[in-house]
Amino acid sequence: MDIVEFAFQFHQEIRAEANIEDEEKFPEEVFVERMIEYLHEAQELENGIACSFKGYGIKVNGYDINTQNNAIDILVADYYGSDTAPIQKISKTEIDTAFKRATTFLLKSLKGHHEKLEESAEVYDFAKNIYDSKKDFKRARIILLTDRRSGSLPAITQNLDGLELTYQIWDIERLYRFVTSGMKKEPVEVDFLKEFGINLPCIFTEDSSGLYHTYLTIMPGDILAKLYDKWGTRILERNVRAFLQARGKVNRGIRDTIISGPNMFLAYNNGITVTASSVETEKLPDGGYGIKSIYDFQIVNGGQTIASLWHTNTQKKAPLSDVFLQMKLTVIDDQQKIDEIAPLISRYSNTQNKVNMADFHANDPFHINLEKISRTTWAPDPTGGGQQTIWFYERARGSYDETRNRERTPAKIKSWSAIHPRKQKFDKLMLAKVEKTWMLQPYMVSRGAQKNFVDLTIDLKEANIKVDEDYLKDLVAKLITWKNSERIVSAQNQPGYRANIVTYTISWLLLLTGFKIDLANIWKKQDISDALKETLDFLACQVRDHITDTKYNVTEWCKKEDCWKRLKEKEEDLPESLKAELIDTRRPSRIEGGEPSEEEKQLIEWVSSIGADIWFNIARWGKLANTLESWEKRISYSIGRRISRGVKPTIKQAIQAKKIYDKAVKMGFKPD
Repeated sequence: MDIVEFAFQFHQEIRAEANIEDEEKFPEEVFVERMIEYLHEAQELENGIACSFKGYGIKVNGYDINTQNNAIDILVADYYGSDTAPIQKISKTEIDTAFKRATTFLLKSLKGHHEKLEESAEVYDFAKNIYDSKKDFKRARIILLTDRRSGSLPAITQNLDGLELTYQIWDIERLYRFVTSGMKKEPVEVDFLKEFGINLPCIFTEDSSGLYHTYLTIMPGDILAKLYDKWGTRILERNVRAFLQARGKVNRGIRDTIISGPNMFLAYNNGITVTASSVETEKLPDGGYGIKSIYDFQIVNGGQTIASLWHTNTQKKAPLSDVFLQMKLTVIDDQQKIDEIAPLISRYSNTQNKVNMADFHANDPFHINLEKISRTTWAPDPTGGGQQTIWFYERARGSYDETRNRERTPAKIKSWSAIHPRKQKFDKLMLAKVEKTWMLQPYMVSRGAQKNFVDLTIDLKEANIKVDEDYLKDLVAKLITWKNSERIVSAQNQPGYRANIVTYTISWLLLLTGFKIDLANIWKKQDISDALKETLDFLACQVRDHITDTKYNVTEWCKKEDCWKRLKEKEEDLPESLKAELIDTRRPSRIEGGEPSEEEKQLIEWVSSIGADIWFNIARWGKLANTLESWEKRISYSIGRRISRGVKPTIKQAIQAKKIYDKAVKMGFKPD
């Protein structure tokens, strides 16, 4: 597929998505949302949020605030919307204008522009966040998103009163290169001589088979911290975990050594293991060789070390001038085998923190099985007719349109689209939103689609979920509830926070009803009842009042668990019309066919009364703190799932749960 075909298909997808019934989106909004997803995958953004605002001399379409790296990204869109050949080119004047409008917004926000904005608007939160954190920001980046060609324009960096400001462009050509190169990120290239003024003295050897070269060197700690400051998790893409903070004994030890004995770091620390696709060396004046630059620099073991260096340096202000550590660099000469060999290097060299083997599995069977089930499960015709449809789980991006276009003729494409309506397509990010909402974690959903999905991935690794037709039907019913909630909140004509309001409203509804929503009936009718719509409408108004009644930034407040805890304390009487359609999802407990004793019943009730979210938190705490065995974490998660569905644990589960709960509390877990 050439770039013209790609652009044509890209525009067709945007128009089709913008025209989905009841979505009420402009094509530029869809374009921005789609580009944010691509930038997430390219590791350019951490938690991008679409947020359109246009005023006199001002325009922004989204943002991403990375508080850990003290950085802010501002997105501004230029959506032309034409798929005719040749692809249109955006002029230098238009580029400068777009950058100027976004820069003006940044400058005004730094001076308190939020005071002139409506507090109910999402852009108010964005502008206020810039103002409140202006002393912390070290760098800012303005990214122009355009569906036109921009030509080969380099990124531009300037200093703005101590703030490093960079201008970048993601045009249709850059997007095409990214998508058609198999979603590969642009490799990290480190030029030590150019960036830090040194070559790293090294020794090296070649594998007898010619498969790889290995280099050994001593790496200055301050250089590693600077690399992490610049690239973030981009240099940890082949590592098996993200930074575990200073929770574990190993990470605390790293931190303490940096602060109290930096000169002993080389002796105490195991160093880092790095892979690359090529390396450039130079002869040193006093003999030997030095590493000048590394291409495709990836830390596969030592992610905790480098992150600890950066965090201790930035948060504890600990100097790193006396910190050194060894680095083993493996250059894999066969590029086709780098993704095969790098994970094995990571697996065999990761010993400092315990790593579960599940951490190394990139393709989760959960998603593969769900994809298969979604292709063969027919949804009923809500009119009672015979026009059944499919809810299409798009595990891999673009698979919906690729499958659709295989039909070739317009007539066959139309027929396929009738069976697979675009509005019934959903992806892994949407899946994560509804599942985490049903787990009563709206605060996690509010932290952004990517972070929420990563958190769900941790949950899935601890769970033993049977992905079958029943699971898919329940999931679709949840999706239908979510989509209806979005339409309800949009119809209230109150600007901002729709995603936050939707997740909090549904979680609160589930809590108030005891998870007695009839998902089977929603699947059957492919819609929610009028009573449920009216209840969601009412609760959504209460939720809006709740999340905006705060001294904090609203968007940030919604990310905090305290926001959810305070909402849980509120009581609302549900309408009788909804109560009449609630179902009793509880099932009697059985032990090999017998009834539990009174004492066993009390234990089951006690385990159930703790609540699903506590059991989910125990499982997650046990994983992050490395305090529970794998089977204990699985049981905790399974009990949380049962309770979230209104199903009580069996007596065998309850007995184990009590032991796990007592153990967790004894080891430091705080239920509150």
